[in-house]
Amino acid sequence: MASGDEYRIKIYEKINAGTARVVYDSTVEGAQSSPFVSPSLVVGEGWDVTVIKVAGTDRSIPWSLRKIS
Repeated sequence: MASGDEYRIKIYEKINAGTARVVYDSTVEGAQSSPFVSPSLVVGEGWDVTVIKVAGTDRSIPWSLRKIS
């Protein structure tokens, strides 16, 4: 990311056969000196993550999700 970039990150937990609720919501702005790391979350039936550009240039953002067994 660069100066002027702003992205909104939301993590949803799926409950009740498809209904989803937001369990984490964060805004990341400007140049980042280290990778963005969300807190550890425990989810049940499933989850979804969205990253929405609020301002700035379109970017290709590498990412990974880790599951703790």
